[in-house]
Amino acid sequence: MKHQVVHIPGTEGVRSFTLHRTECATERMRGLLGRPRLADDEILLIKPCNAVHTFGMRYAIDVVFTDRRGRITKIVHRVSPGRFAMSITASQVFELSAGTAQRMGFAAGQTLPLDEGGIQS
Repeated sequence: MKHQVVHIPGTEGVRSFTLHRTECATERMRGLLGRPRLADDEILLIKPCNAVHTFGMRYAIDVVFTDRRGRITKIVHRVSPGRFAMSITASQVFELSAGTAQRMGFAAGQTLPLDEGGIQS
């Protein structure tokens, strides 16, 4: 997995996150399965992707779906283990520790402004 630091503004100001980007189909399929819980300053980007599941996981996550331009199409807060979430119009998914999307004030329709070329590729 590729890692980079991104800065994302939210209701509490600009926060730095370590972004973990999936690089291949195997990493996209695995996602967070068998991995420790994300820290509050970590994000997993799965791209391309418009649906995720939490079967086999032991903790809840926030799931933020965005289109190619980084516009949030849907947010599913605190997805419990054994659940499924999707957004037909999404092209990528950000998985965050449970509660992070709400603390950041993310909302559908919002564009995630990203620096240094951002995370859209």
